[in-house]
Amino acid sequence: RHYVYPDRADFEYLRSRGHNLTRVPFRWERVQPKLSSPLNSAELDRLRRCFDDAAAVGMRVIPNVHNYGYFAFTAFNYQTIGSASVPVGAYADLWVRLAAAWKDHPAVVGYDIMNEPHDLPGGIPTWERASQAAVNGIRSRDATTRVWVAGYNKRTGYKNGLFCFVANHPRAWITGSRVGYTCHVYYGPGAGYKLTYEEAVAYWQSQGY
Repeated sequence: RHYVYPDRADFEYLRSRGHNLTRVPFRWERVQPKLSSPLNSAELDRLRRCFDDAAAVGMRVIPNVHNYGYFAFTAFNYQTIGSASVPVGAYADLWVRLAAAWKDHPAVVGYDIMNEPHDLPGGIPTWERASQAAVNGIRSRDATTRVWVAGYNKRTGYKNGLFCFVANHPRAWITGSRVGYTCHVYYGPGAGYKLTYEEAVAYWQSQGY
């Protein structure tokens, strides 16, 4: 209940630190309280004001559905994409509507279609199918804005999203223009994150990246 979106002062601070781009996370249920239904106009207005504030100071934004692959019907009822309660088509519908709403905003330079999806019924193939459906939905309304697609963020014994990505997706799976892939990488030393940044760079260079 108690949350805010960044405002002009926040974006001015980021600009003062040398940044010109940031993700803006939001919850699926807030912008679309009922699946495959119109978006919440009040929530869209809040996000649009946020994007306007970003544009006013020269920042660019990438809106991000921060749901980890689920839709929260209530505080205690979370259902994942690909289940009977949250079909892939409902997820695609969300992005059809969001792309139509945001495609012409000067601050929006990308869509991050889901943060760290995991534990979906059917696993990796379900996410690959759902993410392609979301990209197709976006392209039905917006032909040019870049789309960012996360990898399936679960692999036994690993917390680092990059190791999950390369194991779970040995081949690119999205068809369509101006699409990129993204994953989260955390550095150590620490529990679960053993490699420092320099060690991680050296490792991936040794793997041919």
